[in-house]
Amino acid sequence: MFPKSSRFVWIGDGDSRRRHLLEAHGWEVTGWLSRSQTVDLVARAAVLLHPARYEGMPFVILEALAAGTPVIAARASYLEGLPIAASFDRPAYDLPAALRDLLADETRWHQASRKGIDFVEHRYTREAQGEALSRIYRLAIKG
Repeated sequence: MFPKSSRFVWIGDGDSRRRHLLEAHGWEVTGWLSRSQTVDLVARAAVLLHPARYEGMPFVILEALAAGTPVIAARASYLEGLPIAASFDRPAYDLPAALRDLLADETRWHQASRKGIDFVEHRYTREAQGEALSRIYRLAIKG
């Protein structure tokens, strides 16, 4: 399925039964990390897989995009408008193919990486955030 040199890392932790299941299938489970450790690990990754559907907008996705790490995530409304490289509904079926396709196509990987960087650089600057907040205030005052 994936080359033996592939390394799968679960950032975080969970109940011991699920942790042992991941480890039994060759995943490294880091335990809870500091923000700087997480950002460093995500920036060095070839891709970020984010399986949660009901988490809200997790910062790790924005951190990955800012670092140029393409994101494959469960389809969720909070991701609309983000330059996600691929999304999935059925992880067991859709996720392996999405991951293989992205990693097999160097041009596609680089395009996804660049889109993420550009998105964060244009939408998440102090100026962009200040303007968005000003628009909200203007709407509230007119209301």
